[in-house]
Amino acid sequence: LNRLEGEGNVRIRDLLGLDRSFLVSVDAEGRIQTCQVLDPDEQNLDGLLGRWLRLQRLKPEQEKLSWGRMRIRVEGVREEVR
Repeated sequence: LNRLEGEGNVRIRDLLGLDRSFLVSVDAEGRIQTCQVLDPDEQNLDGLLGRWLRLQRLKPEQEKLSWGRMRIRVEGVREEVR
């Protein structure tokens, strides 16, 4: 997540309480090829998270391309919410 701080001026604490779902496709080497946000109301941060997700590697599979849902959930409470 530290890479997010360099891109788009997002602080790690801004992610507290985050709960987002994505539709992803993964190639045979485990690289995320497609990342589409499933909540159209949260476009600003999701582009940033989508880029971060594409940098991640998942378990390689036999299939050329696999589709699935991915959920990112960051537990915690922002200071001003307390």
